Amino acid sequence: MAELEEDDGPAAGTGGSATGGVGGGLGVGGRPRPSAANALGRPVPPLGPALAGTEPHSVGESGWAAAERFALEQEVMTLRRTLAGKERTLDSISVECRRLEDAIEDEHAEVEALRRDVEVLRQDLERKSAALATERRTAAELERDFHDLRVRLLKGDRSGVAGGKSSSPGRGVAGTALIFLAGFGVGLLVATAAGIGWFGLDLFRGGHPRSQVDAALPTVPPKGAAEAVRAQPSAAAQETVKAAAAEPTVLRTLRDRLSDGSLGPLMVALPGATFNMGSSALAGEPDERPEHQVRITGFFIGANEVTFAEYDQFARATGRRLPDDFGWGRGRRPVVDVSWVDAQAYALWLSRQTGHVYRLPSEAEWEYAARAGSQSSYWWGVNPEPGRAQCFDCGTTWDDGRSTAPVGSFEANPFGLNDTAGNALEWTADCYRPSYVGAPADGSAWDQQGCTARVARGGAFNKPAKSMRSAARAQFAPDARINMLGFRIARDE
Repeated sequence: MAELEEDDGPAAGTGGSATGGVGGGLGVGGRPRPSAANALGRPVPPLGPALAGTEPHSVGESGWAAAERFALEQEVMTLRRTLAGKERTLDSISVECRRLEDAIEDEHAEVEALRRDVEVLRQDLERKSAALATERRTAAELERDFHDLRVRLLKGDRSGVAGGKSSSPGRGVAGTALIFLAGFGVGLLVATAAGIGWFGLDLFRGGHPRSQVDAALPTVPPKGAAEAVRAQPSAAAQETVKAAAAEPTVLRTLRDRLSDGSLGPLMVALPGATFNMGSSALAGEPDERPEHQVRITGFFIGANEVTFAEYDQFARATGRRLPDDFGWGRGRRPVVDVSWVDAQAYALWLSRQTGHVYRLPSEAEWEYAARAGSQSSYWWGVNPEPGRAQCFDCGTTWDDGRSTAPVGSFEANPFGLNDTAGNALEWTADCYRPSYVGAPADGSAWDQQGCTARVARGGAFNKPAKSMRSAARAQFAPDARINMLGFRIARDE
């Protein structure tokens, strides 16, 4: 029996393993199969874990791990794409924040400038008010003296009649004439004092300065008291006034012919002269100081800002990029969306086409041309005037601040140059520096190697009137291309 058990046990166990594994299984027809047993009816012990179902379990586990790994990779890729989108959004927000910060800084700078202007005007009003009060006191004292004199004269006449003395006709006439002259003198002083007060208040309200009003009046001011209270200009101012162009100046113009037979930009010949560049200590911005004298040699400068029509001809001839007109139209509008490098390329092309040296004007040449002999904030006077130029608050047809105007839409300055104030900012040849300390005195461009900011002048359609003052400055990177920035060309004689 022992041998039978030893022989049948393994056979039975083997048979059980081959027919469905440990613990029974399914028989024929899918019915449950009883557990395998040896010949003695004892159950066969189960197979060890190393043998039972090892291969199927390993295949299932590896498939599940691969699927889980694939799902994780898909989720990581989704998260990366989401993160990249968030980073782009954050970059856009950062750029907008920097733009808003720059705009706020510009607004703060303008507010500070306005505050300084108001303070200067307030101090000027106080000085003029004090002078008016002094003149009024003087007039009152003269009036009292006149009254006393008249009383004494009347008393003298009455005492002569009472004493029986005959008064000659000549004496009565002389007394009457003396009274008349004294009264006329007092009236003249009172009128002069009132005039000083009126001019002072008018200047504070933003009207013309007294010098311009005096020039407009056809009457000759009386000698004596009026000259005593009128402020005398400094020696430097007198030198500047000598070179001022009070009336439009007839200057020579020319248009060079290009190689295809067409004509280049209209150029105006400006004579050489000395002028005061920049702003005084009581006016303008810090980068407009110190005010200094510059000697300009004669040169030609464009009567207009370079137009889209002129620049497009160059761009098509050279295969260069056409600038964007932002939907405003091309033709006679000033070209914008051009960099300093683009402007230099246009000047070089004109030079090759005509055989003459074309270039960007230096900053000193530009201000000399824009002032046209004036030393006021604008070429027409001290204050902005409606209808003079195209700017954000200039009161013109294009005053929505959304577009430029065709060149020559406004009155030219006395040199015959259009749009030196407003419309589009204009590149100059100079590298920007925060002051004029050490600036050239010969009108040449102030340049340097590796310059990162170039000077632009003249204000723009979307800038306030203050930005188009003759001395106002702006700076941009040489590769900047924006919708308010163009240029004007110059030419050597």
